[in-house]
Amino acid sequence: MTTVQQLYEAMQRIADCGGKNADNVTKKTDLLIVGGGSPREKKSGKVRKAEEYIEKGIPIQIISEEEFLQM
Repeated sequence: MTTVQQLYEAMQRIADCGGKNADNVTKKTDLLIVGGGSPREKKSGKVRKAEEYIEKGIPIQIISEEEFLQM
């Protein structure tokens, strides 16, 4: 489970690389990091929205929290 401190550190890593942390998924989203808080079969609204955009040709990459931490 991710702690608040780990979340802030991850957000700082994104900002340090020139990324922007956002609370929602838009057509401008490039990367969605999915945490391990819910089972894979229960997709969050953000994941469903990103998948809708992907189906429309918007290039959004969806990765797990673990994949992000290995970057």
